[in-house]
Amino acid sequence: MNQPSEEIKRHTKAVLVIYIALVLICVMTQITDGREWASYNKNLIEHGQWWRILTAHFVHLDWKHYLLNMGGSALCLFVFRHDIKPIHWPLSAILISIFSSFCMLTFAFDYSSYVGFSDTLYGWIFIGALAMLPKEPKLALIVMAIFGGRVTYENIVSHSLIDGFMDEGKVAVESHLFGTIGGIIYSLLFNKELRHFLKHRIWRTNKSDPEQKS
Repeated sequence: MNQPSEEIKRHTKAVLVIYIALVLICVMTQITDGREWASYNKNLIEHGQWWRILTAHFVHLDWKHYLLNMGGSALCLFVFRHDIKPIHWPLSAILISIFSSFCMLTFAFDYSSYVGFSDTLYGWIFIGALAMLPKEPKLALIVMAIFGGRVTYENIVSHSLIDGFMDEGKVAVESHLFGTIGGIIYSLLFNKELRHFLKHRIWRTNKSDPEQKS
């Protein structure tokens, strides 16, 4: 959080541009009937329409679904705007979306169709929280515990708490799990500060173990 003020301003502007681009892309897929040409459709993907692996995550069931995800994205980008470089938001969105789709193809055999940004948003939340971890570990752990707990609850105990909010379809809770895993993998691959922090903590833990046993 000790960035120079000019760099903070540049980061904030860049994040705003990224958010506006996300909003416009998702609007375009809505008004061009993206559920027909861009949604995840297992059968069509297997017959060569591979673009759906990415585009499905920028289409929504309806405008209510769209507003829910865009609102969540705005909050996520605002909260973590100073924790990671702006380039990681669009790059991770692409990679998490593709990762989540491949997980659905491989593990979620009952998913014949899917749309929505929520899986990528869960990945974003964990990318932001993990980037915050070296600087504010307690707050980062609270964020991860809340959202990790929600993903676990949805996938093991009960279905999504917001199903009643949706006019069409049900929330694909497995996709939230895939997005979360994608965000964690992305962080471990691309966040050097996080890797250094975790390595240092593991080293300290291993060093203290013999002292505790003696």
